Amino acid sequence: TKTSAGTLFYLGLVVVLLYFHARSALAIPLQILTDQPFTNNIITSWKLTKKNVMRLLLISAVVEGVLAILVIIISIVSVALVEFLDPNGTNTLLLSSVLAVAKLLQGFIILYTKIATFIFMTKIIHDNKLASLEVYHHHEEIKHKRTIVTTAALIFVIGSGVLTTLTTYRTESANDPIIIGHRGYVDEAVENSIEGIKAAKEAGANMVEMDILLTKDNQFVVMHDYNLKRLAGLNKRVQDMTLDEVRGLPIEQDDFKSHIPTFEEFFKAAKEIGMPLVIELKPHGGEPANYVDLFIAKYKELAIDNSNKVMSLDLKVMEELEAKAPEITTGFVIPIQFGGFGDAKVDFYVVEDFSYQELAVLHAQETGHEVFVWTINTDEALQKYVDSPVNGIIT
Repeated sequence: TKTSAGTLFYLGLVVVLLYFHARSALAIPLQILTDQPFTNNIITSWKLTKKNVMRLLLISAVVEGVLAILVIIISIVSVALVEFLDPNGTNTLLLSSVLAVAKLLQGFIILYTKIATFIFMTKIIHDNKLASLEVYHHHEEIKHKRTIVTTAALIFVIGSGVLTTLTTYRTESANDPIIIGHRGYVDEAVENSIEGIKAAKEAGANMVEMDILLTKDNQFVVMHDYNLKRLAGLNKRVQDMTLDEVRGLPIEQDDFKSHIPTFEEFFKAAKEIGMPLVIELKPHGGEPANYVDLFIAKYKELAIDNSNKVMSLDLKVMEELEAKAPEITTGFVIPIQFGGFGDAKVDFYVVEDFSYQELAVLHAQETGHEVFVWTINTDEALQKYVDSPVNGIIT
């Protein structure tokens, strides 16, 4: 996530969802085994798991752990096989085929693991003497039901494998995502500093993502936080200060030091070394009604070309910018994404790692939108997205 508050919110949400999942885990088996409404079954599940929630979480962790180990083994064997058969990595068809087989095996493992988990939960219901449950065998026996279930599972898993093959073939044939330094290169310089641009350039980044805020006198400075306390040690908000008060303030991060640059200073420094920018507009809520017009005026004053991009978490701001200056490449930053991207009037989307969905990305690209993913900071995650259809990786 992009902020400390966002990280805490995300972790808290995960904990709440895990707890709710554990307490409601018996609702589906109850729905099948009883004639009670689903809401009643959820309530019953919560009663049954009141004293056993840790046991259920532990069992789930063990099952998922074993599942993860099996999936990892299949992945390692698949990679080793591809490296043995195609050391140069040029045979896309071979890679797609091996990946499809691996996905099929993983699919069967996941399917039968879930079935075993379901059977275990059903046993808990039968064995729990405190539950006032009457089990009705009200479903007629279906002839050849094992064949039907197995066939359906085969169709689902094979279909997933075919889809994976097609997606992989398409991705491997055409994708070469750009690498975007998140606020520069914070391993070598203070975030959002001119030194950070140069460090990102030396590290091989294709672009640099940076943040701009509007001052009290309607000027743009480069800063992520609304309050200057974290980097400048000054408990003041940018929106309450003038450009002259903010510009040049010393900032520190880890062992690095710098100063707060203006948007103009930052852009000119990037232009000098040939580093395109992804400019994030960060409205703080105190902007004037002509906020977008102010940005467009500064954008044109600096003669920023379309090798640079502009994005924001504020969709309304981005759609207004797109309508008033369609020549500017606009993007919408989406912290949590479920389902498709909708019909936002922008040129690209930026999704958080947690919300990434490959089919949604492919659909967005088919409608003419680029998709970036943020913030990717591990080698494993970086490799995952290099091999995905995303257009850019913010890291």
